[in-house]
Amino acid sequence: MENEIPRTTLIEFIPSGHGDQRRRERNITVRELQAAVKNGKCQKILQRDKKTGELRIRCKYTFAGCTYITNETGDQEITCWATQRPLYRKPISQNEQQQIDEMKKRLKTTDIASHTVIIMDQSGSMRESDIPGHYTRSRAAFYHIATDIIAPRLEKNSGSYNDIVTLIEMHTSSSIHPKIYKEPLTWELYNKFVGLAEAAWMRTRDHGNYIPAMDLAIQTLQDSPSNCALLLLFLSDGQPSDWSGGNRWDAPLCKSDVESKLFKDVELLCDNLGDRLVFGTFGFAARNSLKFNFHILKSMSEKATSRGAAHAFFETGLDSASLRTALETSITSLTATRMKLSSLCPNRNLVVKGKMRSFVEETESEIAKAEIDSIVNEDHWRIYTKSIDGLRRMDAIIKKGTHVHFKEKDMISPNSIGIAIKKTVFGIGAERIVYDLMEIDKKFCQVGILLCGKESLYHLHNPGSQYEFHLDFSRTQKKAQHLAQKFNEKLDFLDICSSIPRIEFLSPFFYDWFEKHDSINAILVEEKFDFKTFTFTKWNDNKGGILHVPLSEKCKLEEEKFQLVKEKKRTQHVSNYEYHQEQEKEDVTFSEQETFEKHSEKEYDTSFDEKHLGQCTSLMKKITDKNIVQKVLNDDVPQAFTHWSYVYTQRELLICDLQGIFEAESVPPLFRMTDPVIHTGDKNRNDRPFGATDRQGKGISDFFRTHICNPLCDLLQLAKY
Repeated sequence: MENEIPRTTLIEFIPSGHGDQRRRERNITVRELQAAVKNGKCQKILQRDKKTGELRIRCKYTFAGCTYITNETGDQEITCWATQRPLYRKPISQNEQQQIDEMKKRLKTTDIASHTVIIMDQSGSMRESDIPGHYTRSRAAFYHIATDIIAPRLEKNSGSYNDIVTLIEMHTSSSIHPKIYKEPLTWELYNKFVGLAEAAWMRTRDHGNYIPAMDLAIQTLQDSPSNCALLLLFLSDGQPSDWSGGNRWDAPLCKSDVESKLFKDVELLCDNLGDRLVFGTFGFAARNSLKFNFHILKSMSEKATSRGAAHAFFETGLDSASLRTALETSITSLTATRMKLSSLCPNRNLVVKGKMRSFVEETESEIAKAEIDSIVNEDHWRIYTKSIDGLRRMDAIIKKGTHVHFKEKDMISPNSIGIAIKKTVFGIGAERIVYDLMEIDKKFCQVGILLCGKESLYHLHNPGSQYEFHLDFSRTQKKAQHLAQKFNEKLDFLDICSSIPRIEFLSPFFYDWFEKHDSINAILVEEKFDFKTFTFTKWNDNKGGILHVPLSEKCKLEEEKFQLVKEKKRTQHVSNYEYHQEQEKEDVTFSEQETFEKHSEKEYDTSFDEKHLGQCTSLMKKITDKNIVQKVLNDDVPQAFTHWSYVYTQRELLICDLQGIFEAESVPPLFRMTDPVIHTGDKNRNDRPFGATDRQGKGISDFFRTHICNPLCDLLQLAKY
């Protein structure tokens, strides 16, 4: 019994004045410190006494996110703090820094896609240590801005350098942080917020006055371009200090004056910015706590909602989960607003030509899980086998001067006896719907890689029409594959370094099988991207839209006109989505085989180009190494490829609607793309050899209407149109 471990509350504890103050500030209980002594890891350290200069032995106990310092015997309290969540700076290579510098230069002449303005309360009360995992509230805020706003957008390629951020620090007299004013979204910005988190305790002081902070925010937001999305994020841990003597005027304001001024500011801001603005507020306080009054912060959010902001919300909490939720909500809303204003708005590409098929779409949570059944069954999957349905794997072989030949190929896996197609749809495009698909063995288990199958979004005349429908996409993608290979060869010929990404397109093929009445059905198949690791991105569309580029005023008016027409059609109960954009009313046929043949494997005369480059190789290498390559950004490559395709094919073809994933870790980095569109030149005006999405001369002119040549265009010496 003598060696029995005492109960936690019986561990000897001698409090101190300094230690008691730190415990109350950091929301740490005596029992937590006793548990640290009883169960934690103890480390002997030397500490110099500040008064006498003597070195003393201390005990440092670490347990359950708490660090506790005592005297040598472990019974006298000295100080304590919560163990912080680790936060590391992102290493930036020399090449990456050169790209960041180039981004900042371009920002001076590029349209802004979004502007995030953060008002961060940096008053003295933000030093309190009551958020688990963080030394102060201020540190928690900077930590989560870095990890939940900036890092995910950079990792998923959902932001760009023309998404900018401004930080306003709210004290007695607020100020814009000198290093975070209209700063582009880069890893350098991430590191700046990491630095603020590391030194957060040094920046908190004085009072938290709302009015001067709001004045700065309004001025900053109203200076933003009229076609960019805006986010105002207000984080505070209490009510305004403006009326309590901490304002910038000699005499304190009364509470009603402060409320009136703030509410009018919000109303004015929303009236001027309208549905371009997302207004988010967060209060650092326990949800059930009455210690702080967040009535004004909540009312500001409600005012923004009533005055037409795109989205407004108010959240409170004293934990990382609540703060993370609020920040993710704000970014989700900003992204939606940004997309609405983007030149890549999905509605802008909607051209509907018939009766849509009925299908069941997967929910967002189902897509996020992306789990595949270990054993497939007919409740969730359509199953076709070689023995029962005559299933075959086929490839379309397109040769110069011949018709399309179909060649049967082996199944991907030697153990495969058929395929399973999921009944729910995980993707919907302008003309097709996309399913999970996989080969199965005799036990109906998945074998081989996960695939995706694509079918027409609309009812076709008969099941066999699927084959003809898919041929256009297969032809288009195979032609894009061929030109992408030539593009990569061109980059290699110029001896461009491996830091510049290359481009490839997936290889499509078919599965076909017999349906009822001996008709043949088919589905177009290709490898499925790993959406858990990579973000699916569209870099440009087939109507001049470009990733991260906001919609111009002219296009905005055209879009508003289109939406009015669409709404009018809906109110007239027009069925089957029979509305079209004015420029897309032409009938389309699918029988342009002969015209396609002259494009299928055509080798364009580039002898002069090759000879000229051969004479200038040494000069080009010098220019490449020292001047141009340093200026090429990853997102420049798809736009330059579209431009190059038109020049290389001598103005016959232009490949656009570039979409897929970006594998940054490949060497060289790689764009893996699918579902491109090819526009043909005016000389082929009477036919559309690459299907209904071929907008011919109109599509080509739309691309060059918005395209601005980038350094890679200059490196390739592409003519400007």
